[in-house]
Amino acid sequence: MRSMLLVGMGIVAIVTSAAPIDVGNCLQVMWDDYVVDAERTTATRLLHHPVYAGTAMTWDKPWEGDGSEFPNVVFDTDKEGKRLYRMYYVGWNWSRDVLESPKIPDASSYHIYTCYAESRDGINWVRPELGTVEFDGSRKNNILASFETPTWKYNFFVFKDGNPACSPEERYKAVASGKGSGGHLCVLTSADGIHFKPGWKIVKLAPRSVMDDTQLASFWFPKTGEYHVYLRGNHLLENEERGKMFIDQEIRQVRHAAFKDLHRIEESRVIDCVTPDGESSEEYPMYTPCAFPYYRNPEIIVGFPTRYNQRGKWDANYDLLPDVEHRKMRCKKESRMGLAVTDGLFAVSRDGQKFVRYDEAFMRPGPQRPSSWVYGDCYPGAFVIPTPAADGSGEELSIYKPLGHMTGKPAILERFTIRIDGFVSRHATFKEQKVVTKTFTFTGDEMIMNFSTSARGRIAAYLYLEGAAKPSLSTTWMFGDRVDSPATFPKGKLAAFAGKPVRLEFVMSDADLYSFRFR
Repeated sequence: MRSMLLVGMGIVAIVTSAAPIDVGNCLQVMWDDYVVDAERTTATRLLHHPVYAGTAMTWDKPWEGDGSEFPNVVFDTDKEGKRLYRMYYVGWNWSRDVLESPKIPDASSYHIYTCYAESRDGINWVRPELGTVEFDGSRKNNILASFETPTWKYNFFVFKDGNPACSPEERYKAVASGKGSGGHLCVLTSADGIHFKPGWKIVKLAPRSVMDDTQLASFWFPKTGEYHVYLRGNHLLENEERGKMFIDQEIRQVRHAAFKDLHRIEESRVIDCVTPDGESSEEYPMYTPCAFPYYRNPEIIVGFPTRYNQRGKWDANYDLLPDVEHRKMRCKKESRMGLAVTDGLFAVSRDGQKFVRYDEAFMRPGPQRPSSWVYGDCYPGAFVIPTPAADGSGEELSIYKPLGHMTGKPAILERFTIRIDGFVSRHATFKEQKVVTKTFTFTGDEMIMNFSTSARGRIAAYLYLEGAAKPSLSTTWMFGDRVDSPATFPKGKLAAFAGKPVRLEFVMSDADLYSFRFR
């Protein structure tokens, strides 16, 4: 949206040149400039980082190990309507299948399993005995499927289908590649999230350019009435394109396909990435798309792609990283297994194809400790879920990532937490700064804000009718740290402006604004 000032007879009016955005009563976040007028906003963007919250699981069962990874969590309810989290993940002893093998074996000889766990709170996880797959003569395990199953492969991504037209027998869907699929990704279906039936082909793979050797992601997107699928692509670079510090001979890409009818086969294409300022961004390797609708506003897609970084050769830095001897063992098998390190990014999309991507790491490998700073660090699981905050302040978001990939020890699934809506804020220093929105219309009679201030900090909101020079309503000065805080307008009723083109101006000092909405 562009705006201009009209000055005459002592009156200053702001005229906008774009139609108002209809925000209804949906959550509005600061992660991109969808609702923010960046030209008139002086508060800066601040990318926040998740905080370590402990171990969720140790993958030490005989069918698990140091190759266990790719968790995806489904936010569900049980038959009584109580919260139930379902986790699907890869169980794999990588060192046994690869490092201890005389040579790098063909993938068909890997012993890889799709495993299942449940939790009521997202903190404590259990492995139910499914009785589905036999392991060492027993079915007392949480294995949902094995790599040897003819139609399934290890990149098994499950989502609960929110399409109103979906039949109960297909409410849970999995996207995977498999043997006998003719080089395609396939859909499998289930009524209970445990027992899956083979389904149909949806995306064609292509050797070296559209691949299936990383985590997939898929979901129903209510905004467009489409299914979205994300997978890995690959782009070989010409010599002159290759970086000097990193050996980016090939760029691992995130590809995307959208389906009005999930029974059709569609082509995939590389996602478009821009910076938060709308500029083109550096092309660098990305794994694991981890894209999903944000549960507080399903019309916003969040992405946690993993960035792959491989330097050209061993130098003194590697001697200072953890587990040096095991790292050297991996290098002897294949250099990138010891040289590559990975971190996690944050991205947001409104349509599923174009993403605003923050190039600064959202999730760093963190302090050096045993089994850290390895290839496979910061592979966050798909979907964030609300969990009880340890300090009793309410709920926060939990994010899960494995630790110890390919280190010869059982991988650990770590839990990290971050504030509700807290990926990116608009931040004001002690010097007063502001966030100005584009013109929009809303429904409701109350505004809810998610903000944080210092003890001396403050924040206030001013509501302007489109074109007006003075605010029609303003809140009192507010301070504190609240996720869902009602805003008080002492000299008028907010409902009187519902459906009218308005804009907001948040004035802040030593404060962060995370989101707002109407109800």
